[in-house]
Amino acid sequence: MITRHQPKGTNRRLKGGKQMSGQIEKALPADRSNATPSGELFRAVLESMDRGFCIIELLFDEHGRPNDFRYLEANSAFETQTGLKAAVGKRVRELVPQLEQHWFDLYGRVAETGAPIRYVNEVSQLNHRWFEVNAFRLGRPEERKVGVIVTDITVRRKSEAALRESEHRLHLVFDNAPLLIGYMDANWVYRFGNGAYAEWFGRDPTNVPVRELLGEALFRHRESFLRRALEGEWLQFDGSFYRSGFGLRDAEITFIPDKTKNGETRGVFVFASDVTELKRAEQTMRQMRDELANINTELEQRVEERTTKLRDTIGELEHFSYSITHDMRAPLRAMRSFAQFLWEEYNDRLDVVGRDYLHRIGESAARMDNLITDALNYSKVVRGEFPLEPVDPDALLRGIIDSYPQFHIPQAEIYIKGTLPLVIGNKAALTQVFSNLLSNGVKFVDPDKIPRVRVWAEPRGEWVRLWFKDSGIGINPDQQQRIFVMFEGLSQKYEGTGIGLAIVQKLVERIKGRVGFESESGKGSRFWVELRKAT
Repeated sequence: MITRHQPKGTNRRLKGGKQMSGQIEKALPADRSNATPSGELFRAVLESMDRGFCIIELLFDEHGRPNDFRYLEANSAFETQTGLKAAVGKRVRELVPQLEQHWFDLYGRVAETGAPIRYVNEVSQLNHRWFEVNAFRLGRPEERKVGVIVTDITVRRKSEAALRESEHRLHLVFDNAPLLIGYMDANWVYRFGNGAYAEWFGRDPTNVPVRELLGEALFRHRESFLRRALEGEWLQFDGSFYRSGFGLRDAEITFIPDKTKNGETRGVFVFASDVTELKRAEQTMRQMRDELANINTELEQRVEERTTKLRDTIGELEHFSYSITHDMRAPLRAMRSFAQFLWEEYNDRLDVVGRDYLHRIGESAARMDNLITDALNYSKVVRGEFPLEPVDPDALLRGIIDSYPQFHIPQAEIYIKGTLPLVIGNKAALTQVFSNLLSNGVKFVDPDKIPRVRVWAEPRGEWVRLWFKDSGIGINPDQQQRIFVMFEGLSQKYEGTGIGLAIVQKLVERIKGRVGFESESGKGSRFWVELRKAT
């Protein structure tokens, strides 16, 4: 396939082709079969050229139509430009069998008419390379010789195509940009404007005076800004435009001076974007912020009022708790005291039933006193502060064991395996946690068995899990879901308020830990407390 293109300046180049053909004609040797001075000159001329050059002899068929040609001469640049190797003496049909007939007709006309020609073609048979070709006749018409000057312009054509594509993309961006882009020259005339300009003003701004396009009122408002821009000042400001079909619109406007190398301003680039909706959104946001600020202020006032009320309520509850401790426990202590007096003074006068009733009164009073004490302790846990710090659980546990006789043989056997590592917690909180777990471990055991509790530590990454394994009665499956709920006792056969484990869970949560257990009825329980490892 051959694509023909006739560039501008063809006549000038044709004259150049005639001049070069004349110079080459003079340099041609009369007989190139001998190494004559003129032949050496001809070869020197050919090899000095940076463009490809060849001389071809046209071959015609029996109907007088050119159908092939033979290469008579070719310089090294021709081989470089076309990629045809050792072409001299060969017919082009040998080198390029599928060459189009167009080429033969073209060179045939040059050979017959003597009219030089310049053209630009794409040669698909040579890897789609583009060539600029100057062809002119050499010698007499009957010799049918044509000189051809070839220049490979493939790179240039690709560059031109890339440039056109780039220009096309820029025009697409320019014309479809959502902002106004225009240019005003020093004579206050718009030289160009994009599609947005035409859409805003309802007309193409090209070659329209600024005053005419803007209108008198808007021009007077913009005139001082434009003068400053023409004096070389870069400006950005908020303004307004009358937009066709929309009325007055808010705009963000930028004037950028177009300066020459000498620093003279020859025009102004104009950029403007419609920010009406943005301004409205900003106004809405300001209103919403104001409303939100008012709501926050009102909420803060309500929170302060409710916090004050809550403090008062907590104070009343604390006073009530004190009353429970003082007023309710006092009668209980009196009941226990009188029961003890009856036992000591009148034991021999009571029968078995009476002594049993007296024993029940004392135990019930003691159980009620313990229940009140545990409930108050739980209330303190909920409201108390437990700052976190490194704690030595090993020393803490051993101190607790030493302080309570019920944790010693023969009442119980408690064994701590190894040395427990430091953890992050609170000493007061962990004292209650460990005391409750040890108390449960030795309390809920068959009467004929010695309570045994084993304690050890298990590292778990950044955590430490402390295990408390007892030899008690275990926990039935139907009770395990409620084990940490207040007032849920394990068994009515054993003393307990049902609050101890609830206190354990709440304390562990307050010091950022975790608690759990594993248990099977009749086989004891394994409670665990996980705390972060102290570094």
